[in-house]
Amino acid sequence: MRPAESPLFGLYLANFAAGFGVAMLSTFIPVYARLYEAHPLWIGMFTTGFAAAGTVTLFPAGWLADRWGQRRVLLGGLLVTLGSTAAFLLVRDVESLTLARVLQGVGTTAAGLTCLSLIGDLAPRDARGKLLGTMNAVESLSSVLGAMAGGWLYLRYGFGLPYGLLMGLTLLAAVLVRRQTPEGTTRFSGFTYRAIVRSRRIQAVVAYRFLFSFGKNLIRTYLPIHAGLVLAMDSFQVGTIIAAERLMNMVTQRFGGTLADRYGRLPVVTLGTAAYAAVVLLLPYQDAFLALVVINGLLGLTDAVRVPAEMAFFADEGKALGIASTFSVRAAIYRPGAALAPILGGALLAFSGIRAVFLAAIGFALLALAALLVVLLRQAGESGPAPGRWLAVFERDS
Repeated sequence: MRPAESPLFGLYLANFAAGFGVAMLSTFIPVYARLYEAHPLWIGMFTTGFAAAGTVTLFPAGWLADRWGQRRVLLGGLLVTLGSTAAFLLVRDVESLTLARVLQGVGTTAAGLTCLSLIGDLAPRDARGKLLGTMNAVESLSSVLGAMAGGWLYLRYGFGLPYGLLMGLTLLAAVLVRRQTPEGTTRFSGFTYRAIVRSRRIQAVVAYRFLFSFGKNLIRTYLPIHAGLVLAMDSFQVGTIIAAERLMNMVTQRFGGTLADRYGRLPVVTLGTAAYAAVVLLLPYQDAFLALVVINGLLGLTDAVRVPAEMAFFADEGKALGIASTFSVRAAIYRPGAALAPILGGALLAFSGIRAVFLAAIGFALLALAALLVVLLRQAGESGPAPGRWLAVFERDS
């Protein structure tokens, strides 16, 4: 950790603790289902309650953070997370478990949102992409370690030690944020979302993220299914293919953010998106295990190039409009694709086969990029010839 980043260490730890807890609880759901002999509908409620609570929390948390202070909302989110973790130790039935899960959804959503917005707010523009990429890497690491450590600790020590560890991490993060992390530099009165939805540049990147989420979730859902069901690979091979993308994405996020800081947001988003689509184009022609590992690793790399640049784009615009509110819009706009892309992919798989799924993912990625560029081109409003307008769009983000 470099000296300039040391005040941000509490934010990294807060985001790690939130992600660690969410991943750990995902491994405990089958345990609780057996322990309480939960009806399948209640098993669904464990997940739906968490997701619904997070969705409902996003916009109020963003608005409050921009109005009252991002660090205050972050500390509040950490305290709610701490309370939800203590509540998990006290659950005695599926109803109390679901309530604790809802509290976890509220706390981790508020904490995760304000960690990102504070990084985007406090970071200088020429380091914003790098630091946001680092935050993404920390979140990915927390998911991996939370799932692995949670299951292992439960088998050896029961629920007490894993929850105690999570409470300790959360409390330490709160203390570090309180002592080391400065408050955000911006405050906004009024209804911040009104200005956000009117911003043409926000409209451009929102359209991009919305459309790209469909393509990304098609690949993340159906590449493992294709490997396991169609190519008859075993669970270890499928897991390795999945891990290749996650691990490559994690270790290259900071590098991707550095590219965005050096060469500009829009050029790097364009590069990453085009490269992602090109790599997906290879998938229908590969059926060897090692080839799929390499290709999915390349997808992780190309995604790591474009994501920090896209996040920095949101942060750059949000500084003038309400950065926490802007990041809440960013989080919300991804969710329809995450929910609907698997259904769309299933229909394509049933009627046309896996190649149609992969081609649809490419189509969504390229459509997302086209929407971003077209809206920015119109917003640039150049009256000269088309090449001049394109140059103006890219220079604005370099």
